[in-house]
Amino acid sequence: MIYVANGSERRMLELILAQGLDCHLYTDNHAHSPLDTVSSFTELAGYGYAPVTVPPGAWTITEGDPAQAAAPEVVFQFTVAGPPVDVYGVFFTWPDGELAYQETLEGGPFQMANVNDLVGYTPKLTLRPEV
Repeated sequence: MIYVANGSERRMLELILAQGLDCHLYTDNHAHSPLDTVSSFTELAGYGYAPVTVPPGAWTITEGDPAQAAAPEVVFQFTVAGPPVDVYGVFFTWPDGELAYQETLEGGPFQMANVNDLVGYTPKLTLRPEV
């Protein structure tokens, strides 16, 4: 097991977030696993949906125990109506398309179907000790 000094957590987050991450929505009630890949998720299709890139400069890192990075809220607006679909969470990919991390949306799933329906998510990334 490795231990990261509190003062180094900021640096580690800066390195992790030094490139843009793409934020995607998924529509399956997925049980997360350390073995997940992008193909583990059913990404939303249609409704005018497209992933949103969170650029490196968007993140604010707060030092602490543990350190945390947060970016401004990402909002997905539906521009095409369709049959109701449940949005369960988000997953982030690196620029090469590999899975970075995923999170279930708090209070979800959110049912979407109409033009101008919105899903908002505030990206956060925390380094935490093994529990």
